[in-house]
Amino acid sequence: MLPILLVPLVLGVIYAGDAIGRPIAQELVAQKMASALGVAPGDVRVEFAPAPLPLQLLDGRVDTVDATAKDVALGPITADTTVHADGVPLDQSTAVDALSVVVTIDQGHLDQLAKAFGGGYVRSIALKAPDVTATGSVPVLGVPVPLGVSLTPGAVDGRLGFTPTAVQVAGQTLTIDQLRQSPQLRGFADTLGAQQTVCIADHLPKAVTVRSVKVVGSTLVATATGDGVVLAQLGVKGTC
Repeated sequence: MLPILLVPLVLGVIYAGDAIGRPIAQELVAQKMASALGVAPGDVRVEFAPAPLPLQLLDGRVDTVDATAKDVALGPITADTTVHADGVPLDQSTAVDALSVVVTIDQGHLDQLAKAFGGGYVRSIALKAPDVTATGSVPVLGVPVPLGVSLTPGAVDGRLGFTPTAVQVAGQTLTIDQLRQSPQLRGFADTLGAQQTVCIADHLPKAVTVRSVKVVGSTLVATATGDGVVLAQLGVKGTC
């Protein structure tokens, strides 16, 4: 996902100086990231460490690189994506010091998750820290009964995971086990009682793994890390 700073570019930046060389290098990074994420280069913002770039390159690496793209399609969801790397070497066979990918899903894109899980019962999703609340309806004797499900987000085997903790049916709050005691609602309880997961690994470098998923303000934030990742491996995507 991060580009390789080629030798001609390095020499050009060193001789051109920071004021001229930095925008050139940022544009190259933006083009590479845009290609990897399937977005337009103009939709990618790139920042390097504030220290003079020529001096960083003479040391053989860039101190930090931040590249951000908005509205990136990641499988069943759309999210803003930020890649942060510390100690990015010029040699693509050498590992970065630390790498993280932060995926931020805002309220406007949360309903996409309803299609990814819920067995057809969930219609919309909202955030109420620290949980995610899914709402919909379940048919009881042919009559749709409003429902809500509180789910705690987290990372599960490299996926976005959501663990049900409580269900609100017709104004009453019940546990999943209590819900299973009703013959009319047992099927719904079995469907939502299971932990739900959403995979985005096939849209991220194979070298990084989703480590955390949590509600931050009005967004759902997933963080993937891959410390010690070799640059040459970043173009290889994971699998679901």
